[in-house]
Amino acid sequence: MCNKIMGFLDFRKKGKVQFLFVLCMLVPLIVTDSITFYTIYQSTQAKTRHKMESYASAVEYSMTNRVENTVGWARKIYLNKNIEGFLEQDFHSPLGYVISRQKFMKDTLLENMADDIARMNIYADNDGIVNGGMFGRIETIKDSKWYKHLQETGNNEMLFLYYDDSQYAESEKKRKFVFIKKLNYFLRGKEKILKLELDYRDMTESLKKLNYDLPVYVCSGDTILISNKIKSSMGGQLEQFTDWDKIGYQKTLHLYGLDIRIFVLKECRFRIEDLIQYLPISIVLILVNLIFPIVLVSALNRNKLKEREMKLARTRAELLALQSQINPHFLFNALESIRMHSILKNEYETASMVEKLAVMERKNVEWGDDSVEIEQEIDFVKAYLGLQKYRFGERLSFELDVDASCIHYKVPKLSIVTFVENACVHGIESKTVPGWIFVRVYEEKEKLCIEIEDTGCGMDEIYMEKLRYKMEHASIESLKEKGRVGMINACLRLKMISNNEVEFELDGEKGMGTMILIRIPRNYVSKN
Repeated sequence: MCNKIMGFLDFRKKGKVQFLFVLCMLVPLIVTDSITFYTIYQSTQAKTRHKMESYASAVEYSMTNRVENTVGWARKIYLNKNIEGFLEQDFHSPLGYVISRQKFMKDTLLENMADDIARMNIYADNDGIVNGGMFGRIETIKDSKWYKHLQETGNNEMLFLYYDDSQYAESEKKRKFVFIKKLNYFLRGKEKILKLELDYRDMTESLKKLNYDLPVYVCSGDTILISNKIKSSMGGQLEQFTDWDKIGYQKTLHLYGLDIRIFVLKECRFRIEDLIQYLPISIVLILVNLIFPIVLVSALNRNKLKEREMKLARTRAELLALQSQINPHFLFNALESIRMHSILKNEYETASMVEKLAVMERKNVEWGDDSVEIEQEIDFVKAYLGLQKYRFGERLSFELDVDASCIHYKVPKLSIVTFVENACVHGIESKTVPGWIFVRVYEEKEKLCIEIEDTGCGMDEIYMEKLRYKMEHASIESLKEKGRVGMINACLRLKMISNNEVEFELDGEKGMGTMILIRIPRNYVSKN
């Protein structure tokens, strides 16, 4: 009986272990492998789509280039006054036509056309023309498909794809892709038409030579113009495209009245090489699933709470260190200057009031909450500048411009006044002529913007670059250095409350003044 109980307990223990194994090992492994294969599939699909887009773009470029080259030659002929003049002539006899034609061909060099034009024909409504070579009478083409289509559309130029089954068609070149253009630029007497035939065979062979591993079809409507998968002769009838369900990518071109669609068909098989390509990452993920949970989970559990406590303690210590270094000496020095000035003028009552004010302000700046509303900070700035105005007299003027929408945003206490004090002491105090200090607070997109500008003595570019670097890289360590510690302190506190997303801009010119712009994402200075 005891053995049965022990066996049952061992079974339950093994069951728990198996459950934990399935939950902690097998399930993550299955999920990870599923994600891996899905990623491989998606990556393969994206790669294939990019390949299909590249194929279509290459074919588009080739087609457009061929057509535009042909159109270029057609327009040169269109703008040739001698050609139209020859077609408008009245030839009194076949011999007269032959003589005129020989002289004309020698002068114009029409036979030296581009290699990618398979054939050129010019037709005119002129009874004196003898059919043959590249010239012919209009009456010989009035029953042709392309001529009827040109008349029906009323266009002056067009691309046309057709199967030529007329009695004039060559035995092995019945598939025709032609550019038609009316010749009526200079003389509008007789009807004149130019037909340039693109090299159909060369177009087909060029596409096949690209060796694309996917089927590519170039179609006009349902009719296949060229393809890298069709092996029929140039003399066969134009074939119809039927694989609509296999289209993986398509692109449409509008070329001179003809809509051309490029179809790239999908692969219908899974390629093992794609799987092999991603095999290393699959192995790595499997190893991570087996080793990483065993090695790290226990260590993470032991250290997680300890790290949190250390991080919180470190953050508190840094904040306390920052707060302890906030020394509003500028305020007390200003008050002391006013008090001494009052004593020298025998204004003892004023001196006594200032002394009391200093005591009150010392209590006012005691730390409770590091954040204050813009409205309170600006009141402090106003009071500070008012006291400095008492000190500098006409040498100091100031202007505060705060948008009403910004007054309830919260910033670190004494942050704005620190920059103002810096402008007053290092800008206005060092300059003998009157100066201004401007403070502006406004919203720009999703950020709170604070500008402090003075028209004081300014600084040279080298010093400005050093100060800009200190502001952007403010840290606890930088507070140990000599210099403008108060302003660096303010920069650091702004970086801390904004998760280092605050932006500082420093600009100015020696002898002209300085401008500091602070941008803080609004979500870090919430009104709540």
